[in-house]
Amino acid sequence: FREANVPSVRLDDYWNPFLDPKKVITNSISLGTFERPGSVILTGPNAGGKSTNMKSVALAIMMGQAFGVAAARNVEMTPFTYLDTHMAKTDDISQEQSSYMCEALHMKEIIENLKALPEGKFGCVFMDELFNTTNPDEASAIGRSIGKYLAHRKNTMCIISSHYKIMTNLEQETGNVFENYHVTVNKHSDGSISYPFQIEKGLTDKTVALDILQHIGMEPEIVSGARALVGRGRRR
Repeated sequence: FREANVPSVRLDDYWNPFLDPKKVITNSISLGTFERPGSVILTGPNAGGKSTNMKSVALAIMMGQAFGVAAARNVEMTPFTYLDTHMAKTDDISQEQSSYMCEALHMKEIIENLKALPEGKFGCVFMDELFNTTNPDEASAIGRSIGKYLAHRKNTMCIISSHYKIMTNLEQETGNVFENYHVTVNKHSDGSISYPFQIEKGLTDKTVALDILQHIGMEPEIVSGARALVGRGRRR
């Protein structure tokens, strides 16, 4: 464990312990320094490993803090008083709450818990596809606003995954408190797709949503129609 004025984590060769250990691909990441917090916007194509990577980091921190062991070659981190995830979003019909309302209430609870942390205590939150329960314009606006808010909280670290390119503006908007990382995909000449499952710094413009539809045998007219619409949008 580290002693520092802000939260920080270094994970060398971590993996997800729920995957076959003979097949896992390890990654490494370092967030924050002894004086400066660090957070991540994680982007990239579908099935590239964004959520799995986030869960791997969360599990490494929780296991390391609770048991002194983790699915990683090496872990160095500040202790965390508050850990939380914001991933699976479902509605609650028993309380007459939509998926969006449930997500909004959970996010409010997370913010309140972070605000309540005593001085010198740290929080770490993992958020997957913020507010994809509402329209993209408002979802990305809410996500960026949350990111900016959390960036000003020196006791908070977070990883946010997103398909919205505009979320990557947080790196510049927060003075690099947030850093852009991505997963990627390899498209081969025979039309096949392979995934390195590696996280790298920076951005990627690769997408495979339509390729996946084609691969699973979706009606060709639907796939070609979607490709045409995407092409028109990019030419505007």
